[in-house]
Amino acid sequence: MAKGKLYFSADDPEVGVTPSRLKRLGKAKQCEYLLAWFHHHFEDPAQETPYNGREGGYLYIWGGPYDAREEIEAEFGSFISEQVIEDVVEEIESDGLTEWAPSHNHADHEQVRAEWEAEREERESAAPQPDIESIIAALQRGETARYGDVEEKRQRQEILDRLEQLERLLPRQAHGGIGHNNPPSEEGGLGTDLVPDIREASAIIREELVKPEPNALEVAKATSRLSAAVSWIGKKLDVAIESFSKEVGSTSGKAVGVVIGAYGVGKVAPSIGGTLGHVVESAIQWLSHIITLPF
Repeated sequence: MAKGKLYFSADDPEVGVTPSRLKRLGKAKQCEYLLAWFHHHFEDPAQETPYNGREGGYLYIWGGPYDAREEIEAEFGSFISEQVIEDVVEEIESDGLTEWAPSHNHADHEQVRAEWEAEREERESAAPQPDIESIIAALQRGETARYGDVEEKRQRQEILDRLEQLERLLPRQAHGGIGHNNPPSEEGGLGTDLVPDIREASAIIREELVKPEPNALEVAKATSRLSAAVSWIGKKLDVAIESFSKEVGSTSGKAVGVVIGAYGVGKVAPSIGGTLGHVVESAIQWLSHIITLPF
């Protein structure tokens, strides 16, 4: 039994008991302390663990999944009876949950978080992020991608989450019919030719990222297409604001909101542009993480 260790319960949140004291308590009290210990260190993965809806499973980026019996036996098996452990495990799994994630109090969670935060700080203090064309060129030269570390998984899930946000913002496409001569219509400030291109590039990225080892070059090429869309939206807004400015002599305050509608850049375009930009930024960050670029 570890010296100096204390266990707490809902009725004893501050004083605690030592392992030797816990060993001498009645079974009911022992169960209280074991349950409190478990729920202090472990949690339902639905609390914070990213979920991959397409694959139907959690991404245990902080550690795990953990089995309640294994963890409790490892902690208490040397001084608590098997029957008490059995009762506690039965109570923990009574709702049907058998795989657990580490809570913020778990050492594994703290270590992983500290590691990826250190990696992020190191990246941010390093050389500027490369542009997407440099990444494509490196991959075409045969640069090898590396997958599977915690930060790679976290960044990958971040891209998938942002793609879902983007899909909810994209307007439905209206078609003018085959052979029509009308100029491209606008939906939400986006040319209808742009909407399917965004959806197609997004689908490529999404389909690759749910694979164990995505095709990084395909993701990079699709990201380049999305980057071009971001530029198009930005230029469209700039032109509209400039035109409006020439007419009324001001683009500040409420005027900027008016110009967005008056010159064909619908109200949703800025939202789409911003979300699209986040997708591109996240994808470039992920690509930069999985390959080594010469500088």
